[in-house]
Amino acid sequence: MNESRLQIHTNLAMLASDSLARLTEFKTTWFKRKQEDGKRGWRADKMAKRQLKIVRLLEPELCLDCRFAQTAEVENSQGVLQRMIYCRRLDCDNWDIVNSEPAKNVRLDEAA
Repeated sequence: MNESRLQIHTNLAMLASDSLARLTEFKTTWFKRKQEDGKRGWRADKMAKRQLKIVRLLEPELCLDCRFAQTAEVENSQGVLQRMIYCRRLDCDNWDIVNSEPAKNVRLDEAA
C-alpha cells in the first residue's frame, strides 16, 4: 500500500514539474510576443491579419457619434492615403459594400 502511495506521489510530482516547465515556457513565449508587439504596435499587427475593405457609408453623419467608429489613416490599393472612419462593428447597416475595394494599410488614431 505504501508503495502505491509513493508511486502516486512520484507521478504527481512529475506532473507538477512538467506543468511548471510548460507554464514557464508559455510565459517566456508570451513575454517575447508582448515585447515584439510593443515594438511594432499590437493594433498594426491585428490589422495586418484582417482583410480590410474600403466601403462607402450610406449616412456618414451617423458614424460620428457611434461608439464603434474611429478615425484612421487608410492607404488604398493605389497607395493614396486618406483620413477615413474605421468601423469595428461587423454587422453595421450603414455600409454600401457593392463597390468595396481592399485597404492596403490602416493606422488608427490613438486618441479614441
